[in-house]
Amino acid sequence: MAFVIAPSRDFSGALPGNYLGLFNMTSNGKQSNHVIAIKLDCFQNKEFDDIDDNHVGIDINDLKSIESAPASYFSDKENQYVNLSLGNGHPLQLWVEYSGTARQLNVTLAPIKVTKPRIPLLSLEIDLSQIILDHPMFVGFSTATYTLPTSHYILGWSFKMNGEARELTLSQLPRLPRTHKRVPRLFIVLFAVIGATLVFISIFFNIQFIVKRKNKFAEMLEDWKRDYRPYRFKYKDLYFATKGFNNKELLGTGGFGRVYKEWEQVVVHRDIKSSNVLLDRELNGKLGDFGHARLYDHGTNPQTTHVVGTLGYLAPELCRTGKAIEPEASEDCKVLVNWVISCWSRGKILDTVDQKLGKNYDLEEMELVLRLGLLCSHSIPTERPHMRQVMHYLKGEVSLPKLRLLGLQTGIDDTNFLPSTGWSTMTRSSSVAESILSEGR
Repeated sequence: MAFVIAPSRDFSGALPGNYLGLFNMTSNGKQSNHVIAIKLDCFQNKEFDDIDDNHVGIDINDLKSIESAPASYFSDKENQYVNLSLGNGHPLQLWVEYSGTARQLNVTLAPIKVTKPRIPLLSLEIDLSQIILDHPMFVGFSTATYTLPTSHYILGWSFKMNGEARELTLSQLPRLPRTHKRVPRLFIVLFAVIGATLVFISIFFNIQFIVKRKNKFAEMLEDWKRDYRPYRFKYKDLYFATKGFNNKELLGTGGFGRVYKEWEQVVVHRDIKSSNVLLDRELNGKLGDFGHARLYDHGTNPQTTHVVGTLGYLAPELCRTGKAIEPEASEDCKVLVNWVISCWSRGKILDTVDQKLGKNYDLEEMELVLRLGLLCSHSIPTERPHMRQVMHYLKGEVSLPKLRLLGLQTGIDDTNFLPSTGWSTMTRSSSVAESILSEGR
């Protein structure tokens, strides 16, 4: 849309669209047109070098603007130009002022409720006396659409020669007509009912889901359990930690029930310590439990472990004579403690070192650990060192006492004992080894 000053009202030869109903392909750009146009352009026409699709331009005899700028206005409050949209349907004000004395053409734009900015959007020094003829000139508006049908409205305008035009009374201006069809009241009520129904259904199913989930993880506490509540694991925590008590997370079944692998936060076993970790043939750690522990490997059938209970909590003689290891077993089945005693009694305790270590160990440290192991395996519980004493021995703060042999298990050759080791020779016994005594503790 454009505010136009022209020498005639006859534009019969002009084209619509991007020519704004003012010129055609032949007349555009001719000096004989004597046409001045201030255009508000919502379409970028590259043929006329438009800067964008939302600008204000000053056109003289040609649709190529002499001066143009993006639609905006200067805000005294923000002390800067604020962008405006020419196509959003909001009413605007436009001031076009020319001073013949100063030969200055100013164009100012602003929202409808904003007073005239003190700084114009466009300011051009030009002598319009060469454009405006001596005979009568016509003032008005021209508008055209290009690709889509649009509407342009002039709510009010004021014009004056040789002086300032009268200010518009904004409260008396008509309102813009409705651009959208009014929605029938019936549809509004229908949409409201459907929306309320959907909200109610959503709330109902959410409540049902919450109640069902709460019941699923609800706990029944007996009176005697309430005293221990701060130390109990919630069923919900256990459920998620074991992935819904999935059998793939099952480690074993013992005297206290099933033992699951901990997944993220809950340690289900609740008794994890070094004495509860057993080794298989490949020296892989397996979590054990008190009682008749059963270990489950994924993809295999469960089988009972050979040791009932954990070494360190059972007397050594029970490990030697229990049903899991029969006295009549073949020579290949050796009792570990008896074998170490036999090697030590013959002055060859280092023969018990794992061959996989090669020579990558300290001889004195290895002998200390093996001898300390024999001392900790003493058949008399009161003769075994406490853990604090064990730590003193390992740190070298206290010397390990010499050991004396007073009794042996069947299967150890007494005749091979070396007198230099400090052992006293005794006869063969069919019972378990009586004792390994230390000289002091």
